[in-house]
Amino acid sequence: MHRQVGLLVATAVFVLTALTLYSTAFTHRSLAEGEKKSLDIRRHRDEPLELVDLRISGKSLKSKIKTKSRLQDNRKEGLDTVDFNSDDDWLRQLTFKVRNTSSRRITGLSAYLYFSPGDPLRLFRATLKGPSGPLERAVLEPNEQIDVLVDTNSLDRAIMRLRAYGGDPAQATVSISIEMVAFSDGIMWRRGSFVQKDPANPNKWIPVRSKSPPAQGRFNHGFRSNGYFDEDSLRRSGSKNSSSILTPRSPQDSRRCVIDNDTGLYGECGAPDASRFLS
Repeated sequence: MHRQVGLLVATAVFVLTALTLYSTAFTHRSLAEGEKKSLDIRRHRDEPLELVDLRISGKSLKSKIKTKSRLQDNRKEGLDTVDFNSDDDWLRQLTFKVRNTSSRRITGLSAYLYFSPGDPLRLFRATLKGPSGPLERAVLEPNEQIDVLVDTNSLDRAIMRLRAYGGDPAQATVSISIEMVAFSDGIMWRRGSFVQKDPANPNKWIPVRSKSPPAQGRFNHGFRSNGYFDEDSLRRSGSKNSSSILTPRSPQDSRRCVIDNDTGLYGECGAPDASRFLS
């Protein structure tokens, strides 16, 4: 009888020890791998920059990028996404590389990181930068590449504003977007549309309607607004009167989301109609 009791106790101790070791190993592995995260990539029509690589903590995720949604009326616009495991500090380790696929020299660009706290009418924005400073001063010849990094100071301010709004950075939807690309010939690409300064008013931007725009060999010639222009980025890129920049609006789009940007200003963005997206 005592022998059976001793055997049962020994078995129980063995099972508990095995479970403890397994639990510890699983916990350590989970901590090492981190929690599941995701990053959305905003895609626009006629993008003059190609995404060459995307890395988190030095690990390439390019091969894991997949389509998330596309506009029904334009399959080149929408969202891509990538899932990965990491800790909550992964944004500081985010880098990606883009290449100038146009036939013209790029003389500046702007790119941003967006937080969506779940409120469809509010976005929080952090600035992305180049290896040696602001992307607005980046110069890229055709086929030349550049690394894009997170401006950690801008990131800290965006997270502070998001928390003050009541949002949780760990729960917010995060996305990156190339917003503007300027070319040496005066043409500017802006989220799928090409614009140029009005010859009659240098403070005004007008759509490019040329059959062969200098910045791109081929694109859809009908001008279509993609929501908004970033006044602060265009101000840094040299516009003296950002309020006069062309901002066409669709009369059917009455909803407006607000972007809390890095300068303390609030810009508007067109809140997309979810029915126009295909999952």
